[in-house]
Amino acid sequence: DYVIVETANLFKARKLSQHLPKFFADLEDSQICRIIWTDPGQFSLAIKYLLKHNDQAWSFTDCHSFWLMKHLRLHDALTKDHHFRQAGFKVLLD
Repeated sequence: DYVIVETANLFKARKLSQHLPKFFADLEDSQICRIIWTDPGQFSLAIKYLLKHNDQAWSFTDCHSFWLMKHLRLHDALTKDHHFRQAGFKVLLD
């Protein structure tokens, strides 16, 4: 859910909010995207991950994603964000 928030914020920041209805509809209808809603336990574990890696310039959303991806044994990240590479993931949008 944090990635959805950041994506929606990016649409707004780039003055592309007209695309938000389709973005949200496509997510809701998707057969390949899986939304994992953060619960209090996951939130606490993401905080621990962030604090453990506090020497990095990673955002809380990054750390939440890293923790969740490791928990789910995911290795590839559909991103250009070099922080994912720093955290040991394969970045697919180089």
